[in-house]
Amino acid sequence: MRNIMLTILIVLATVFTIQNMHPIDLVFIVWSIKTVTAFAIAVALTLGVLIGALLVLPAVMRSKRIANQSKQQIAT
Repeated sequence: MRNIMLTILIVLATVFTIQNMHPIDLVFIVWSIKTVTAFAIAVALTLGVLIGALLVLPAVMRSKRIANQSKQQIAT
């Protein structure tokens, strides 16, 4: 089942990339870069995932710390 899902994901990513090979100009303040649409979307998605993970990380660490403290209290 996992291999089937991975294969479907790879096929969809390939189709997306092929259909979005149009050149675009990205401009940010003083920087300008010419790239393809698929690459720009992939970079934006990657940055979004990384920023989201960094924002959630403190809450996850706090939850783990509280769980460990609770386990220690139960053990004593």
